[in-house]
Amino acid sequence: GTSGEQGAFVVDRIAPLPVSIGNLDADLPTIPFVRFEIVFDEAVQGLDPSDFSLVMGGDIVDALVIDVTGGGTTWEVLVYTGLDSGTLGIDLLDDDSISDLATNPLGNGLAGTASYTIDASQLIPLFKDGFEN
Repeated sequence: GTSGEQGAFVVDRIAPLPVSIGNLDADLPTIPFVRFEIVFDEAVQGLDPSDFSLVMGGDIVDALVIDVTGGGTTWEVLVYTGLDSGTLGIDLLDDDSISDLATNPLGNGLAGTASYTIDASQLIPLFKDGFEN
């Protein structure tokens, strides 16, 4: 027999939260690119370069978020450092473009605690044709 109970389901109304921002590369890189890892407490979607703000110190002024890849709870952010010396970190912004798979918007942003020290004398400039022009 049947008990007459209807199937139940749970509605997810819990906002995803960022857990950490970390470095994926060694400090004092030799190429003008570094990677950061962003971890969330649940799978998210909608990340793109506009969701990040760079924290630049010293002489660094030309840094730029180039790409965001990954999925689920772990994402990677590729940043061009520029060719100057200083420190470079990244903050995650909460502009409601990031959501979990149930479309709950991000609960809050996260100020990054990870940063890189960039020494311009250690950088090897990269050019499309392979030569310094």
